[in-house]
Amino acid sequence: MSKRAFVLLLLAYVVLRAIPVVACADVFGYDEEFAKAAAGKALFDGVPAPWTSIAYGPHEGGGFVVSLLDALLFSVIGPSVLAVKLVAIGCGTALFAAVLQLARGHFGARTAWFVAVCMLLAPEPFVRFSLLALGTHYEASFFAALLFTLTLGMTASIEVRTWKFAALGLCAGFALYFSLQMVAVLAAIALFFVWRGRSLLRPRAIAVAAVGFVVGTLPLWIQLASNGMNVVSVRGQVSPGGGIGPLAAFASLFAPVVASHDPLVWAHALLFAVAIGFAPWRERAVQLVAAYVAVLVLAFAMSGLAIPFDPTRPAAWLQILRLSPAWVFLTLLACSGCARAWSLGGWRRAFSVAVVGIAALAGARDLAAVTSTGHFDGANVSFLAHAKGCVYVEYFDRLAPRVQGDLARKAAVLMSVRDDPRDVAPSAAHSMFDALHASDAEALELVHGAFGEHWSEALLGLGQFLHTNWNPDVLGPMARIDQLEESAREP
Repeated sequence: MSKRAFVLLLLAYVVLRAIPVVACADVFGYDEEFAKAAAGKALFDGVPAPWTSIAYGPHEGGGFVVSLLDALLFSVIGPSVLAVKLVAIGCGTALFAAVLQLARGHFGARTAWFVAVCMLLAPEPFVRFSLLALGTHYEASFFAALLFTLTLGMTASIEVRTWKFAALGLCAGFALYFSLQMVAVLAAIALFFVWRGRSLLRPRAIAVAAVGFVVGTLPLWIQLASNGMNVVSVRGQVSPGGGIGPLAAFASLFAPVVASHDPLVWAHALLFAVAIGFAPWRERAVQLVAAYVAVLVLAFAMSGLAIPFDPTRPAAWLQILRLSPAWVFLTLLACSGCARAWSLGGWRRAFSVAVVGIAALAGARDLAAVTSTGHFDGANVSFLAHAKGCVYVEYFDRLAPRVQGDLARKAAVLMSVRDDPRDVAPSAAHSMFDALHASDAEALELVHGAFGEHWSEALLGLGQFLHTNWNPDVLGPMARIDQLEESAREP
């Protein structure tokens, strides 16, 4: 694959992912990515709190990286939905480029072309994941591909320069900070070095790699010092009946395919499984990627994070998101098998065409279905450029408990975000007082004392005091709100 073809494929990726965004399709409805954007804005606005508290989640270094990217783009085109989606497309393009580079460098040009087709026309869940700026499971595959490329290049040589070990350690360390899922990648790489690169494991090389690793994980150590074991505590979705065992977890890997009730999806999955069997298993690259997938699946089954897959539950998509790295690299293995089948000629060449063709057909159908939820209009881009790309209330739910001090101090920190007080104050009040057990009079006094001149805007965040589940006295609060200025009563 030439450099020109490589660049053209990257451009094709950007265009295909931009299509549903420009159409204002249903790819905008996840608050977490906009809460992470709010974290980036808070950092750039100079909110008086350490960055370890400002980050959306202590165990998500990747989320903080995305927050920084959001804030950088906010400074150029404003805090808009368009900026957040451009960050998502940029991260997805980086992942696509890393996988293509791994494929063309260590699997061959034909594998790279097949992978390009399968990722450009990916199944619907992965199109959606590639348009979410989360910095979690999907984006973390970028570091897996990068580390595999470094590892395969190093273990193919008799002598390796010291700086490459430093680079490997640095990338490995930062990858672990980016996502705890990288433990599976690092385990597979360590096993591979022992198996296929043992002669390279000299004391000096190991020491240099270790120093690079420590430097790369420096943000993780700072987070651990600030937030303790919360940094390595991942709270997964739990099913109503409790967790499931390893065997049930392993079976749940296939549940999304079975539950789709879609013959094209079934054909796609079955053909991929057969194609993986054709992969050149004696090649080092195939062995490394396969080892990683095996470690990842085993870790997932044993982690207790698996839940029974139920497509009717909102958490169903989370199961697929957690397994998105497996899809990326199983696709690479399947495409490697297709490339080998093609080289064998005869019916096997036709088989490889069928595998990639069915994958492309299913992906094109899914991309069209996602795009059809919107419509193309000349005003769409302008709308996206002006629609706010921050959700403060969910972000403040994370930030408020970390701010030390009394209510006035918390309010001052949250209100230091440079934005319209009519937007910031209600979100801050909601996060600070959502679980407040107080009478209406006490709540009004607390809000007035905490928010000062912005107390009337902050009152709009106290919706629980008008909700009959908490307070059956609706007429009293409504009468008091009716006495406020009209601008304070606008939602």
